[in-house]
Amino acid sequence: MSKTLLTKAAAVAALSVVAIAGPASAAILVDQPFDSGTGDWTEYGATVANESGTLRVTGSGTAKGAYSYFGGVASSTGTERTTALGDGYIAEIDAYLDPASIKVGEGFDLTVAASKVADGTHKRDFIFHVGGTADGRLLVNGSNNTDNYTNEYKLLKENGGNFFEVTDAGWYTLQHSFYANEDGALAVDLNLLDTNGEVLWTATRSNAGDAATEVGGARYQWLTFVEGSFAFDNQSLERVEAKPISKDQCRDDAWESFGFKNQGQCIANLQANEKAGK
Repeated sequence: MSKTLLTKAAAVAALSVVAIAGPASAAILVDQPFDSGTGDWTEYGATVANESGTLRVTGSGTAKGAYSYFGGVASSTGTERTTALGDGYIAEIDAYLDPASIKVGEGFDLTVAASKVADGTHKRDFIFHVGGTADGRLLVNGSNNTDNYTNEYKLLKENGGNFFEVTDAGWYTLQHSFYANEDGALAVDLNLLDTNGEVLWTATRSNAGDAATEVGGARYQWLTFVEGSFAFDNQSLERVEAKPISKDQCRDDAWESFGFKNQGQCIANLQANEKAGK
């Protein structure tokens, strides 16, 4: 799909969620483009609507957000939560970010959480922080906790001050890449991608106490709060089943041969494997 805010083609007008049963049949578990409707996104104090083929989420106040169980595959009755981490999984959603229009204090927190493979209960959250600062910047950072408001300290100080400043309006992909690191612990790369799938910024979150063998699949994708109004598109969840060994194997549409949804997912998997020593 072309990432334009106002001219989204309704190529799948009658189908807003594509869920492919069984990781053995395909790597992509969910591909939800929002050509029509809002998929399985549920209001959690914010307002959810379809606007020109995108997911529009509007909120104001503490804990005003929305959530998705990835089309149902990560629901409490689904099997994704108790599916072993294996070679990992990748969750994505696109967000339209405009530094010229964001106001101080506006923004959102977006998390994807891992489960415990033994019983499907909650393991840990991994959270993007996106927000406007007092000096007029639009920043992206990440951590494992949300405050349900735009926390400027987290935007500036998390990950040793390794934040990304958005200077150009456009579509950006917020990507969570889950994998086992070289120490056998769960690691998650929070990757910000451009429209070409190139990584603009990354921060890796890991806790030595989270043994990868105890980790299951994704629980949800959750906007824990939204202050302002933002457009989202192209939500996906993908199990990693094939391993590229070089960036060249991810370029020029070669990523399709590995079953990835786009070039950015392929590169993220390559980087995760390099970090894990695989």
